[in-house]
Amino acid sequence: MKRLLQDLCVTIAYNICAFLVGLIICSVFMHLDFLRGSVFIYYFRMLLYCLLSAFITVLAALILTQTKIGKKFAAIEAKMVFAGFALSFFLINYVTGFAFNNERSYTIYSLGYLYDNADRSFSQEEMEQVFIEGFVVEFGATKKRIGEQMHTGYIEQTNGRYRISASGKRFIELMRFFDIFFPTATNPSSLYPNGNPKRRVVEN
Repeated sequence: MKRLLQDLCVTIAYNICAFLVGLIICSVFMHLDFLRGSVFIYYFRMLLYCLLSAFITVLAALILTQTKIGKKFAAIEAKMVFAGFALSFFLINYVTGFAFNNERSYTIYSLGYLYDNADRSFSQEEMEQVFIEGFVVEFGATKKRIGEQMHTGYIEQTNGRYRISASGKRFIELMRFFDIFFPTATNPSSLYPNGNPKRRVVEN
């Protein structure tokens, strides 16, 4: 029993260290952003940084197990490596998801705008104007989203106009299928801009 508790404590401590190390590595990767020139979509770059960070963490763990201290716990080596990789990847992905949300979220943009103008107050109409002029035009939200969807092949351009592609239709159908089991929001207007009679809109 004592040995089991010791192994459990070591594994927990290892997982915590693996997560922190992986998080630091991923933070460095995101600041360097060395995949920017080859991977256009920010979310895909973030996933690759998370995966690479987890891989480096596991590689470091494997090297550690060959040291004098690591060999002391050789009996739980495999569990440590597997748990460290799983925890590092999923938790790093979760934490860095905040960066992805910050990059795309109008909520974050509007709060940042209010923070930078904390000495003023705004009407709803003024906030809507901030959204149009700041987030959509100056921040280039629409242009950025069109570029992403063109890159993934979800939309097609013909004579300067855009329309959804076959792969784009399949993607939306897949997202609507997932929405049946995992509702994306209380207001389903993102997936059903024209309304969905099967879905009840819940007022916040």
